[in-house]
Amino acid sequence: MSNIRTWLVGLFAAAAAVSVLYSLIPRGKLLAIARCSGGLVLLMALLRPVLHWDSHLWENSFHRWQIDMETATLQMQGAGENRLSSLIADRTAAYIQEKAEAMGLTCHPAVSTTLRQGVPFPDRVWLDIPFHGPLSDCIANDLDIPQERQIWQEDTP
Repeated sequence: MSNIRTWLVGLFAAAAAVSVLYSLIPRGKLLAIARCSGGLVLLMALLRPVLHWDSHLWENSFHRWQIDMETATLQMQGAGENRLSSLIADRTAAYIQEKAEAMGLTCHPAVSTTLRQGVPFPDRVWLDIPFHGPLSDCIANDLDIPQERQIWQEDTP
């Protein structure tokens, strides 16, 4: 803001100086030369920001803006991936719970996900019931979670 203020003050000062100069010079060829020179002075004052352009300042500013945008984009993608992972885990757990209920079982599964090529997939399941073969097979076949990544509650005597 101070740069704009400085430029405007310089522009108005040049205009005032040229105006005073015009009023002091008598009519004739000298006034025509003064008008031409005064016009050039005003043009220089008007174009001063362009003549003193610091391209490195703008390049650095653009580079900082670009880094900020990339950082914000990555943060938003990370938040989206977290929401998607959470949604997939919740829906998978609900699916397993429905399958268990259809088999006459009551359980509350917990599911974790892992990224495969940037997409979250169900990876591991924890079940609060003892091992049940048909449910384990259903989880392995339908959800591609092998028995090794199915954690069942230990049988208690």
